[in-house]
Amino acid sequence: MSQIRRMGYILTGILGLAVLAAFVWRPVPPDKFKGISSSQIPQVIGSYKGVDIPLDPVVRAALPSADIIDRRYESKDGPAIDVTVIGGTGRNELHDPRSCLVGAGWQIQNDRVEKLAVPADIFIRTCQVSQTTHASISGDSETSSDDMMYLYVVNGSTVASASAIRWNLLKSDLLEQNDQPVYFIRTITPLYSSPGDSAANAAVHERLEHFTAELWKALSPIILPGGRG
Repeated sequence: MSQIRRMGYILTGILGLAVLAAFVWRPVPPDKFKGISSSQIPQVIGSYKGVDIPLDPVVRAALPSADIIDRRYESKDGPAIDVTVIGGTGRNELHDPRSCLVGAGWQIQNDRVEKLAVPADIFIRTCQVSQTTHASISGDSETSSDDMMYLYVVNGSTVASASAIRWNLLKSDLLEQNDQPVYFIRTITPLYSSPGDSAANAAVHERLEHFTAELWKALSPIILPGGRG
């Protein structure tokens, strides 16, 4: 038997085994994404008590397959804190909220990454956003400002930067990991708008940091492998 013919038989056999394996081998499908239910998020965090608020139809239309929870926490100790938790397996569930805010006419200041110890260090994105509105009749203007913190969870790891999000999405596509859960968690609270309120706003930010850390303590055992964080 010639060497060429022998190689032909070997390659034919390999091809046959590959075809057979394609028909016979059926990988176990991943568990259906269960998301996070409203009941899994604490109703009380510190002195804050939360109430679920109706979901904006525009948001629901934009993310039809995602689990979305919007909740407002109120306390006598400070301004209300709004919490948004989004979970899903489609990568379109992840977006940079700054893009939406800029598109809606908001300005972003002091955009940065901070470290929270809860008890393990995690990095979270934080910024201040503001918008000026003008009264149609009087012509007076009013500026509203908010302090915002947010992070993502992709493939079991927390991510705080937009560039890292884009890399994780690309990697997920290349490795065909699009069935893995992704999460977006955001906290936001009003700031004082007067120029002389810098000390009060520093206290607001510190309160938001503490609240977000406590929220993450409650959520991390649910959404991270082994409850890391």
